[in-house]
Amino acid sequence: MVVFICNACGQSIKKSKVEKHFQLECANCNVLSCIDCGKEFVGEEYAVHTSCISEGEKYQGKLYKGPTVDTPTKGVRKQEQWLQKIQDTAKSTSLDPKIAQLMEAIASYPNVPKKGEI
Repeated sequence: MVVFICNACGQSIKKSKVEKHFQLECANCNVLSCIDCGKEFVGEEYAVHTSCISEGEKYQGKLYKGPTVDTPTKGVRKQEQWLQKIQDTAKSTSLDPKIAQLMEAIASYPNVPKKGEI
């Protein structure tokens, strides 16, 4: 989960709560910093920040031995499998054309949630 710090008021904000923070809580907020990697995002740039460094990378520093470049992480593999299922469903001939078109639009997004929030 990506968490940001508002550079105007210093409040920690989960990514899902940033819009509410912009609209209701902090009118001066224009720059957010990621807690994990320290990268700064101006305006709406934060929206593309979907993943960050792992805890291992953050706390182990030079000792960290993560996956090799050729090996995707477990989360990336699961997301790729999920997107493949969506694409296969969109290509199904038994679907209503409008639903198939919607599925193709959903499949075009880089990060599609696997389950909805309650």
